Amino acid sequence: ASAARTRLCIAGNQAWRTLASRFDIPLRACGKYVVATSSKEQPRLQALLTHAKRNRVPGFRTATAAERRSLGAQVRIAAAAFFPSSATIDTATAVERLDAHLSNLGVPLLRHSNVLSLARQRGGLALELAAGEPVRARVVVNCAGLGAVRLRRTLGLHALTDHWVKGQYLVTAQPWGLGPLVYPLPPSGNQGLGIHISFDPEGGLRFGPDANPVERLDFSVDSNLVDQLTPRVLNLFPKVDPSRLRLGYAGIRPQVWQAGVPHPDFWLAGPERSGVPGYFECAGIESPGLTAAPALASELARAVYAELAPSAPPSVLIWRTRW
Repeated sequence: ASAARTRLCIAGNQAWRTLASRFDIPLRACGKYVVATSSKEQPRLQALLTHAKRNRVPGFRTATAAERRSLGAQVRIAAAAFFPSSATIDTATAVERLDAHLSNLGVPLLRHSNVLSLARQRGGLALELAAGEPVRARVVVNCAGLGAVRLRRTLGLHALTDHWVKGQYLVTAQPWGLGPLVYPLPPSGNQGLGIHISFDPEGGLRFGPDANPVERLDFSVDSNLVDQLTPRVLNLFPKVDPSRLRLGYAGIRPQVWQAGVPHPDFWLAGPERSGVPGYFECAGIESPGLTAAPALASELARAVYAELAPSAPPSVLIWRTRW
């Protein structure tokens, strides 16, 4: 049901390692445990492993008895699986290094420009900006995140609707004796990844996210989040000191719906699907969108080059999209 997301996530995981090495982006190859907290959850864990095998996820395995004992010192666990390919990166540094790379290549970057609308015109599209003259282009890729659906509507494309989901995190400075990430089994109903533990670039711990539908952009954190989220944190991480939990930060996931139901995958479309020459779009790029990003960019670049130079041989197109 999520073929593109799965494929691009696996490819993006490997691509980030190449990018991290080339551009000196901090990457923490920590691996990840996915945990069943009770015997009732073990069939779901086995189903997850079967799904991972079907999708050729590299290197995963069930946790050993020694690993379960080590996890048990901090985590409520009945069984677990280990995914060694999971890693974290310093996202801010990654953006800065890739931005600098594009600038060094002479790529024009128009920053802090609010695009109000898109319009079809002969030979391409026009972008209306909040300030300045319109920008005209043969090809436009709409990857506007939370604004992607609104922007496509200005072209008369109304098949998708926005359903934003806000996720909030708690943080703590409490020492943590485990190196890998720890995740619960994914909740049903496309409700995110569940309350898990991850690390910020400075090594601090964060727990979250919750999942709440919202209709407006508001990245503030609820003042009562500690009270709301602490029982769910302790359900998986009973050794966490509740008195040391603090408000963290919030993000909003850009879910998209089609025909009244959630679209189960990344929404990727080109001119043949939209009927708009030169228009490509990627919407609903929620988690694991960051992991998939390099592979998603390469796939879009190949499609764009094919649109601009349809007679070019595939080998040239592939070479030109490599980092």
